[in-house]
Amino acid sequence: MSATDNGFMDAAPAQRAERFASRVRSALERLGVFGILGLMLLTLWALVLWFSAFQKQRQLTEASAELEHLCTAVAQHTLALIKSVDADLRIVDQWLQANPGIEPLHDSRLVDLVQQMQQSSDGLIQLRLVGTDGRVHALPASPAQAVPNASDRPYLQEVLKLGPGKIHIAAPVQSRITGRWAIPVPRQMVAPVAGMQVVVAAVDLERLQQLHERFRVLPLGTVSVVRKDGVLLSRTPSEARLIGRNLSDQAFFQTFSTQQQGAALLPGTLTDGQRRLVRFEHLQNYPLIVAVTRGEEDVLAGYYERRGLVFVVVLIISLFSVFFAWRLQRAQHASRLARLQAQHTSAMLLAAKNALPLGQFQTDAQGRLISVNEAWRQIHGLSGDARPEDWKQRLEIEPLAGKMDTRGYLTDGEHTLHLVGDKRVQIRICRADIVLRD
Repeated sequence: MSATDNGFMDAAPAQRAERFASRVRSALERLGVFGILGLMLLTLWALVLWFSAFQKQRQLTEASAELEHLCTAVAQHTLALIKSVDADLRIVDQWLQANPGIEPLHDSRLVDLVQQMQQSSDGLIQLRLVGTDGRVHALPASPAQAVPNASDRPYLQEVLKLGPGKIHIAAPVQSRITGRWAIPVPRQMVAPVAGMQVVVAAVDLERLQQLHERFRVLPLGTVSVVRKDGVLLSRTPSEARLIGRNLSDQAFFQTFSTQQQGAALLPGTLTDGQRRLVRFEHLQNYPLIVAVTRGEEDVLAGYYERRGLVFVVVLIISLFSVFFAWRLQRAQHASRLARLQAQHTSAMLLAAKNALPLGQFQTDAQGRLISVNEAWRQIHGLSGDARPEDWKQRLEIEPLAGKMDTRGYLTDGEHTLHLVGDKRVQIRICRADIVLRD
């Protein structure tokens, strides 16, 4: 006799389906909460890291733009200075060419002209005359002052190779007249006059650095002037061991030499180890490069503070989310255990219903008939192919009456009702000697 003929749901497929659904729910409950949470946290942290990298690059870009304006200002100032030096040298040369019969060291007109030039530079530029014998003369000449010989100086040797009317921006040297460090800018005269063949402008290095200090971005920023061949002419703040050093062997200088202007990142290995963002620009018509830097640590200080705060907040959110998911999983686990226990009770009840020799029918709390067992059909003489409508003709389902005892049973004198589970199901069991009303 089939379960369909009996009016019962086929138990085996139903149980398999229920077990499968239970396993699916269990897997979702176990993995779903933490899986979804993990995906959400992964997305959150990915967005935080992406936004952090974006903000860092944006901060560096803005700092580079600021440095570009600063570098342009320093380049214009340096260009104006070199042009002024070039003009002074040309004027002195032309003046001497126009007055070949004078005594340059003692001519009051030439001395006054040179002094005015030096005063207009506020002591930044000092002019000298170099004779054909290599001796360097200050203007005005002082009898008490020694006259050094510069024949061995590289700057004098280089300018003589260039020829008349050419200037040469030399590496810094310590003056043999004043003892101060200076950048010599010599110009070979068009023709020697009164034994003088070279005019030299000595740019005081300390005063130049003082001017550049006004442009420097504190505390780690620097301002440097480099010759195109890599010789460092000036650096503010001063780094004595680097002055006059050739930097062409450094990796970053390749960028300097191949671009007219641009940006780079200096590793800081030559100085204090601090990485620096640098903007550089070549001077027009002169073999000089101006470079302005700012410490990467200074640029990103505010960024690092904000990033740290965001990381702490996101970490707290992540930990709270994990704790909440753990508590939710515990609650779901308890619910799953309760459901499994209810399923176990239902299975035991079903087995008992099919195994008992007592007649049994089951209704819901509203009195609607759900099922009957084989023993009940036999008691009432119903065949196995009887329909549910035939069951109802054999009994009259009355409203619950009587009083429920402490075990959950209701008795009306003839029938015993047991309320199980959530009290929506009534199970009525009858014996063979009890006659039910039709």
